Amino acid sequence: MPFLKNAEPAVSEVVRKALREGLASAQSPAAVFFNLRAYQQKLVELSEAFPYPALNALAVKTNPLVKMLKMAADKGFGAECASAGELAIAKKAGFPAGRIVFDSPVKTEQEIRYALDEKIHINADNAQELALICRLMKNELSCRKGSIGLRINPGLPLNEYNRYFSAEERNNITGMRSSKFGVLLGQAKALLIQNDEFSKILTGLHVHIGSQKSPVEMLIRGIKNAVGLAEYLNRNHNYQIRTFDIGGGLPVKYRDTDRTISFGAFSNLLYSEVPLLRNYSVITEFGRAVFANSGWAASKVEYTKTVKNEHNNEIKLALTHIGKNMISRYHELLILDSAGGLKTGAPIPQTIGGPLCFSGDLIGINRTLPLIQPGDWVIIKDVGAYTFSEWSFNANRRFSPIYGYNEENNFSILREGQTAEEVASFWE
Repeated sequence: MPFLKNAEPAVSEVVRKALREGLASAQSPAAVFFNLRAYQQKLVELSEAFPYPALNALAVKTNPLVKMLKMAADKGFGAECASAGELAIAKKAGFPAGRIVFDSPVKTEQEIRYALDEKIHINADNAQELALICRLMKNELSCRKGSIGLRINPGLPLNEYNRYFSAEERNNITGMRSSKFGVLLGQAKALLIQNDEFSKILTGLHVHIGSQKSPVEMLIRGIKNAVGLAEYLNRNHNYQIRTFDIGGGLPVKYRDTDRTISFGAFSNLLYSEVPLLRNYSVITEFGRAVFANSGWAASKVEYTKTVKNEHNNEIKLALTHIGKNMISRYHELLILDSAGGLKTGAPIPQTIGGPLCFSGDLIGINRTLPLIQPGDWVIIKDVGAYTFSEWSFNANRRFSPIYGYNEENNFSILREGQTAEEVASFWE
């Protein structure tokens, strides 16, 4: 579920306890917290929407915390990996090779050999990679039992969906004709018909549209087009495609205006619109929709000041310890006082700046909030996905500690925070 307003008192209680236990302090002025019950509930919802034998492979890129991934591995989930580093994370979290999907668009031959030897499912990105895999599987005994898919770009017409996206967001949509990912649908059809040897190794197809703002009908249209290709190849060209990877891409609620859909509602709609999908073993690759809403960050306000803009209007500015090194999109904010209590008072426009050395390091501009003072705590909502996993080394800030908490607000360490010496050691 999204970070609802009625959860704010509960967050205040968590911060109060974190202050009492020294997890948040002048020496530890920023931390990320995960509501583990909310996370576990998301796992249940996903597994009920796409039950076994579907493989729900969580996108490691969205949240690479080994301890959180291990919770999912222990429940039979899989891991979707986009790099050799993520393969190592998945292995450390306890995912068996048969539940790992390797999706990187730029795989080295060495990485492919490793995945084939381990019998990890590979989604090839392009014709050259597929030919390399075919050669390896043909010539090397250890690579002959790989599970191989091909990523299809359905080439959806962007002009039909322009109203949903800003200019920047259009660059993040992976199922449009100009995308760098996969093989365009028509090109894939010609490629697979003309190269008989691919029918001997190809066991699956993969499609992923991807974008926080992608409307559900666009996701389903892309999947339907690619399923049609699988049906055609199996029926007419001696292919035995048995697996279909539908990717992820379900949006989450960062603002009240964001359109969302539950896993269950999406599954029902998908199978209703694409009944032929039932002919295949399904893989899902959800990440943001699993992790985002169960995580939030707390950052101490160190200083406040008043500046003026070019129109000579005053701007109240609060400076805190988390900025663009972690927060790259819009997040709702909440203000607590120095003791962790909910801040009250007349809301006024204020801007919240981070600790980095450039002027654009702002995580909230002209937000209407109670007056912020030094020692207060800024709560950044819905940071469980695509935040700390995209940490920036700008200004070599220390990586913040990450804690989980249960229904009794008992804490567990999901990741220790960095020391300044550990930051320096990275560069040795």
